[in-house]
Amino acid sequence: MKAHPHPVSRLRYDWTLALSVLCLLLGAGICQAGNGIPWWYFLGNLKIGPFPSQRLCRDDLGSCHSEHGPKCLPSPTGTNCAPIGPGFGVINGVDLCSNDCVAEGYLKGYYFVVVNADGSLSLAGPYSKRACERLSDECLSIGALPNTEGSRGGP
Repeated sequence: MKAHPHPVSRLRYDWTLALSVLCLLLGAGICQAGNGIPWWYFLGNLKIGPFPSQRLCRDDLGSCHSEHGPKCLPSPTGTNCAPIGPGFGVINGVDLCSNDCVAEGYLKGYYFVVVNADGSLSLAGPYSKRACERLSDECLSIGALPNTEGSRGGP
């Protein structure tokens, strides 16, 4: 006769499986949503945003230029995004909306400072922590990662 798992073990298994599926689905949604950099557009001199992804920013920017039907965001193809009237950023016939969305900031990861030939500074990266530490003694993190500066006798 085959032994049945203890009810608590079975419940723990079901809970773990459900949590794993939820994490996978949320992770997929996050990957589709954006890269962690906020996106913006301009309405005249007003900075509109932040949006979590370029797609959502461009959808809102499209509404700034022209009104479109409700099918545009879930399926931005063909006639779903055809203009059906002026957008909220068209005032007295003048379109005050910027041409595209812009991103600000850096992706999450490890970076190091580079001094360019002209004396200006820039950041190299993003790298994994290990890769950054192979390239530089001083790595700074951007995002929810710990910094490594001072790890090899630095400040």
